[in-house]
Amino acid sequence: MRRVALLAGVCLALLPWGLLAGTTGKIVGKVQDAKTGDPLPGVNIIIEGTSLGAATDANGEYVILNVPPGTYNLVASMIGYTRERKIGVVVRVDLTTQVNFRLEETVVELGRTVEVVAERPLIQPDITSSRAILSSEQIEAMPVENFHQVLSLQAGVVEGAAGELHIRGGRAGEIVYMIDGISVTDPFSSGLAISVENNAIQELEVVSGTFNAEYGQAMSGVVNIVTKEGSDKFRGEATFYFGDWLSSHKNIFYHIEDVNPLAVQDLQTSLSGPLGLGKATFLFTGRYLNSEGWLWGVRRYSPQDSNDFSNPDPAKWHIEETGDGKPVPMNPYRKYSGHLKLAQPITPNIKLTLSLLADDIWWKNYAHKFKLNPDGVPNHYKRGYTGILTWTHQLSPRTFYTLKYSHFYSKHKAYVYEDPYDPRYVSPLRFNASSGYRFYAGGVSMGHSYRSTQTHIFKFDITSQVNKTHEVKTGLEYRWNKLWMEAFTILVDERSNWKPLVPYPWVPGFESSPNYDTYVHHPQELAWYIQDKIELKDMIVNIGVRYERFWPDGKILADPRDPDVYNPIRPVHKYKNWDPSLPKDQLIPYTLEERKQFWYKPATPKDQISPRIGVAYPITERGVIHFSYGHFLEIPEYAYLYTNPDFEVGMGLSTTIGNANLEPQRTVSYEFGLQQQLTDNMAIDVTAFYKDVRNLLGTEIHETYIAGNRYALYINRDYGNIRGITFSLKKRHSNWVSANIDYTYGVAEGNASDPASAFYDAANGLEPEKQLVPLNWDQTHTLNGVITVGSLSKWSVSLVGRYGSGLPYTPEYRGFRVSFENSERKPPRFTLDLRMHRLFRFGRFRTAVYLNIYNLLDRLNEDYVYNDTGRAGYSLIPTYTGEVYGPNTLEEYLVRPDFYSEPRQIKVGFEVGF
Repeated sequence: MRRVALLAGVCLALLPWGLLAGTTGKIVGKVQDAKTGDPLPGVNIIIEGTSLGAATDANGEYVILNVPPGTYNLVASMIGYTRERKIGVVVRVDLTTQVNFRLEETVVELGRTVEVVAERPLIQPDITSSRAILSSEQIEAMPVENFHQVLSLQAGVVEGAAGELHIRGGRAGEIVYMIDGISVTDPFSSGLAISVENNAIQELEVVSGTFNAEYGQAMSGVVNIVTKEGSDKFRGEATFYFGDWLSSHKNIFYHIEDVNPLAVQDLQTSLSGPLGLGKATFLFTGRYLNSEGWLWGVRRYSPQDSNDFSNPDPAKWHIEETGDGKPVPMNPYRKYSGHLKLAQPITPNIKLTLSLLADDIWWKNYAHKFKLNPDGVPNHYKRGYTGILTWTHQLSPRTFYTLKYSHFYSKHKAYVYEDPYDPRYVSPLRFNASSGYRFYAGGVSMGHSYRSTQTHIFKFDITSQVNKTHEVKTGLEYRWNKLWMEAFTILVDERSNWKPLVPYPWVPGFESSPNYDTYVHHPQELAWYIQDKIELKDMIVNIGVRYERFWPDGKILADPRDPDVYNPIRPVHKYKNWDPSLPKDQLIPYTLEERKQFWYKPATPKDQISPRIGVAYPITERGVIHFSYGHFLEIPEYAYLYTNPDFEVGMGLSTTIGNANLEPQRTVSYEFGLQQQLTDNMAIDVTAFYKDVRNLLGTEIHETYIAGNRYALYINRDYGNIRGITFSLKKRHSNWVSANIDYTYGVAEGNASDPASAFYDAANGLEPEKQLVPLNWDQTHTLNGVITVGSLSKWSVSLVGRYGSGLPYTPEYRGFRVSFENSERKPPRFTLDLRMHRLFRFGRFRTAVYLNIYNLLDRLNEDYVYNDTGRAGYSLIPTYTGEVYGPNTLEEYLVRPDFYSEPRQIKVGFEVGF
């Protein structure tokens, strides 16, 4: 800890004046005399409705820092000149908005104000890397349920077969999620730790290019969310959606023809206003979502049923069929989420904000084998909360700092019955009757898993516009994590007298059991960055460097060939005085605690430095080119550091072991792009990119001292390269129409898509790939489009189209590869969504009616396919498989609704607001 304190002290001592990452923008400009063109010093520039403002210097120039994203009115006033108001000034996160004034001289102060609509250029001259910025109004106009769907529409983003997002060809875990300047990424899985709903978002920024040094622990992209604040007047709204899936594909989707208007219930509320304590405000948003899902089974069997279909003669089958025969939803989903934000200006220069987010989610995942026994599928539970406390202090018109503290907690549980000793847990031998292409006719999932992540974040950032040219940024962040996991498989066999038993290590006979794992780890992270935004007349340069240190708080094996401390292989590891010439009764065995002292070595801290630079060069008033380069590093998901904490190895090759000594994964990224405004309301953006990816997570096979027993250890071994070009066309809303078109051509290649690929290959007797192959999410062509027609304040009709060329798959026949990995392509995917709304106003009150139709054409998009045909609808399995005896036919089993994306869904909504 002395080294930590020393490093923190050095960083603080070196702090120049810098900026908080990603929650505010700035406004700059010049004020001149309208007649002479001379600069006007001492002009007051005020942002209406806020305490933010500035005065022009001797050159007539001004800068306003720390401006939250949004749309504002700016007022310029000076004695002897007409007051001028610029209406509709848009401020974006991390970007500079330029607003100039030309004031007219007046002899007598008449109190007159000249109103001018601010120019809204479609290109941003200080963007040095690719990004998409969406306002709350833009998100509201889209037919989307959550911001995940908004992300999937952006250039460079590909949605994988399981719905996971990949930015510019990277793995799904290479994205960092931030809310109000604080990371809310769960380090265990690299996923989003907490829910944030669309109606709480003020601005959503997706950085898919080479992001600045202020962002860390990400290799592919940054998703930066700035939430709304409360208003000075009471405002509220409530929206209720209901609907169901309506599809003509009833031969694939069982029970789809039974229409229930309340199959989906979605209530969203928001309320904001003054707290009655000075200028304090509050904002509350909440959501209740309950969905039956579109994948159904039938309760033909109960988990406790026992059947035997082994005899070809049905008359000799043993049958228990105690289910009630009712349809049962197999991918239901229920969520409660809420967000409360309090803002209190303490003085004109100090502001305190508190954001609280919470969610409570329950769901089930469809399991095809359980289609006739749906009650045997595990329930999944997730509960979490996040608190973010921010202190912002404006030291001077050109300098401010922020202090942030954040705490988030997320807990996940999965089981069928909460009580592991529930007598409804029965022997897994019941599954034996349903081997091969039979649905389970009894049996229950025996696993229980629990895990939690707790993170405390302390962050200090500071900014100053040092002079007209340099805006220097710096910040220091410390993260303390606590990861807890417990997972076990309930035993029901002769060892437990055929009653449920949890194999805890304190239970006699189960001191070392592959059926039970638990751990607690406290990894820590420290990061510091410095960055300079250099704004010259003809060029903008973002240059910076980031330093990070990681303490894994884990252990590694001293002898990788003798991994299990409970069951040592080498005699020298068993006995203190091992000598082959000594009789066994004279050998002194190590106790377990003594063995642990030399069995493990501590994992070492990891340091990483990431330099980054971006340059933007305006070529005309409406055109900008940019180039950027950077190194991006990320510690792998913590789940891979601590997998199999007791280093237990099964027979043959059946085990993976975590590695707390993993190095950071590394990406070196380059991009070159052009922004060009074509007309007053239309612009294009073209960007080419290349990424060289090294040190990716993979597996390596290790031999033990017992011949034939091996295991796979996670190491940094995989690699890849990604290249492509993105094209975006944006038409601003005018003449009743707005539109966005995003196209991406990309090639994502590597030696493995899954970190465990080498383990799977070795377990199946295959050689790991030694060449670059398409990654599972390598979608060559991606085209997304949004078009909106109407008067947005009264009515609108929006269409969202998505097209993706086929994802790769590996061709097989009878379970054996017939070509190299991912050498063939699935069919392309295409989806069209529709949103319609009509708004009615009655004084201060408003009502609205919505109609959302997802997958309007009811297209069968094939997310997964049979590897022998490349299609989801048919397979060659019947050509070499005999008749299936049991609860189903082979043809019934091969109908896979989970291989397809969602069928058509229709939702109707009503809104009341004031």
